[in-house]
Amino acid sequence: MADLQITNANTIQEIIYESSRLRFLLSETFKLEVKDISSIRLDSDNFKIDIYTDETYFRFKPKGQEDILITNPETRILEMHFDPALAQGVYRIINEFSYAAHAAN
Repeated sequence: MADLQITNANTIQEIIYESSRLRFLLSETFKLEVKDISSIRLDSDNFKIDIYTDETYFRFKPKGQEDILITNPETRILEMHFDPALAQGVYRIINEFSYAAHAAN
């Protein structure tokens, strides 16, 4: 299935609010507000989410049900973290939004 690039502000907010863990990390660790996000790319083939701002992007890629690769906001390097809530939230977001968009087409 093709990647889905989302730029609609309402849909971006829906995606971020789908996972309270993602929302927390974006605001507390990455110091981002929803209004700072210019687009989100959902990759349903590789199960990853890229969140873009005007300056950079952050990747979230689950590795199983408990671990996830996350872009370190300072070094820009992907790091593995134990975070079952975030990993499962990414799967849920991709399933809900990617497959819904594909079904609508």
